[in-house]
Amino acid sequence: MKVYRLWLLSLFFTAGCQFLPWNNPCSSDHALREVKKGLAIQIYVENNPEKALSHFFISMLSAFSGQDNTEKAFESEIEPIVKKLELKDVSKPTKKSEKEYMCSAVFEYEGQKRVVEYEVKEIHSGKEKLYKVEIIDTNKVE
Repeated sequence: MKVYRLWLLSLFFTAGCQFLPWNNPCSSDHALREVKKGLAIQIYVENNPEKALSHFFISMLSAFSGQDNTEKAFESEIEPIVKKLELKDVSKPTKKSEKEYMCSAVFEYEGQKRVVEYEVKEIHSGKEKLYKVEIIDTNKVE
């Protein structure tokens, strides 16, 4: 009887804890960092279209000339936006296929909420899981 209870408890714990925060690919540090950076770039482009376009052309020219400092300059431009983005909520993953999940997160930036839909692909499942993150869509919440 005790063995049965332990097995049942183990089964319940395993099934119920599959997507606890530390097992949720949607809320992994890497995934949220990538989503935050992508959203910050989008906000920067919305607020500064001319500067974003000039950064793009400068980065293209510097790629041909072999200079590497333009990416650092752009990251320093979006860093204040990244710091102001506040995570409000993260969805539980919806399994798209084996090792692929659809996720969504709600961020707040200067009083305005934005919903980001993104896909997380598990690319390594060793001791530490690694994920590839791709933003699908972002929407402002009115």
